[in-house]
Amino acid sequence: MKTAPDAEATQRLKLDLLVDAHLQGLRDGDVEALMATTGQDVIYELVGSSPDSVRGQEAVRAHHTQELANSMYERDVPLRRLYGDGFVVDEMVWEGRITGRIGSLVGHGRRVSHRQLRVFEVSDGRITRQSIYLDFASLSEQLA
Repeated sequence: MKTAPDAEATQRLKLDLLVDAHLQGLRDGDVEALMATTGQDVIYELVGSSPDSVRGQEAVRAHHTQELANSMYERDVPLRRLYGDGFVVDEMVWEGRITGRIGSLVGHGRRVSHRQLRVFEVSDGRITRQSIYLDFASLSEQLA
């Protein structure tokens, strides 16, 4: 059964508000704002990293706290956002400084710019899974 245009627009707006609130928490360095958008059993995957996934709110909170301590957001450039039933794909270019470590890479406060693709799975108005694909090759080149 096809969703009515108004219902589809309303659903898309709800997804945008949720994802935008999450990303604003990242921009502001506000871990509690980030956590307010996630479900209790949230799964956070950083594809290509080790470890590649973190599960549960407390583990995700600890991850974000460390992530925000190692980077300084400057701006992002939205590229596109795609929607499906219960998910959002968000693609952007992230710009900022890496003050600590990203995996084995050490930033020393250097400025970087790289593409990010985030897949947000949503249920009951909360993010239940986030899979993040970073351009590690670009990061490695810029931090080498």
